[in-house]
Amino acid sequence: MACASHANKQTVSVSATDDQIVAQITLTINDKEVAVSNSSSLSYNWNTRKRGRSENSTHTVTVQVSDQAGNSASKTITVYN
Repeated sequence: MACASHANKQTVSVSATDDQIVAQITLTINDKEVAVSNSSSLSYNWNTRKRGRSENSTHTVTVQVSDQAGNSASKTITVYN
């Protein structure tokens, strides 16, 4: 998982590899599903600055990947802005 920053906008890029074919990647930010890909990569443009939020916020970003055999794995990171 990688993030590229442009002021209050972030591009979250995810790529996954497996010995099986990657069936799905799901991106969740702050417990809300924001993007799904049915391939081995995903890109999401995220505006980290929302009205009503303070200048300094903490966000939880989770990626879940599953393969055609039904196996899955996830990774969670905390993003501070």
